[in-house]
Amino acid sequence: MDGPAGKRCRGRPKVRTEQERRERKRQWHRNRCQRSVYLGLESERWKGLRSQLGHQRDEETAGLLLDW
Repeated sequence: MDGPAGKRCRGRPKVRTEQERRERKRQWHRNRCQRSVYLGLESERWKGLRSQLGHQRDEETAGLLLDW
């Protein structure tokens, strides 16, 4: 595959434009922020509860508390 001025380009060809990549990154960040819960100073209590219940992931602990 030839690039600018007939030189061969190395690596994978670019599929998305710079603008598309920025928009995808912004959207990923928005989605991530919507899934987050800020615990503040309660994070140590959360970690303690999670380990006391024997859970490895925060999702397991949150699911248990929501079902309770």
